[in-house]
Amino acid sequence: METVAFKNKSSQIIFYNKQKEVIHSRESKEVIGQADGLLRMEIRPSHHDWTKFSRRKRVIDLLKVDVFTEITRKVMNQIIFPNEPDGISPAWLRSQPSKISQIETLLGFQLLQQEVPEGVLKQFYTAATYVNRKNLVKGIPLPKNQTKLELHIDYANLG
Repeated sequence: METVAFKNKSSQIIFYNKQKEVIHSRESKEVIGQADGLLRMEIRPSHHDWTKFSRRKRVIDLLKVDVFTEITRKVMNQIIFPNEPDGISPAWLRSQPSKISQIETLLGFQLLQQEVPEGVLKQFYTAATYVNRKNLVKGIPLPKNQTKLELHIDYANLG
């Protein structure tokens, strides 16, 4: 996971993998080790939240523990991070005897199967190609990873 954004029309909360960030900026091994498992959170509040906490819309008014706590507590129970997107990890990809192009084809076809009715989908393929895609789905079992990472903010130690 590199970046995950949760947003609506007026506000955003974005999470970044801190360890990947420090690796990219070529920090020391010690700093990279300290960043393991950390997420950096960026909050882009709505206009309503800006004016609620700061009438003059000054950033300094938003950089307070109570503001952070109120904004994050509203959304934290709604945010869930998948452990791996659909269970596909680099290790799983390396372990596959199939070529990466076949896996890409499989993933694309499965997405189409989810979004397009079968009768309509068949119209876009020759009969032989459609059968090949269906056999590809049977031949490459995708991992079923349903575990989720729990996100926790230690509000007691803020400040």
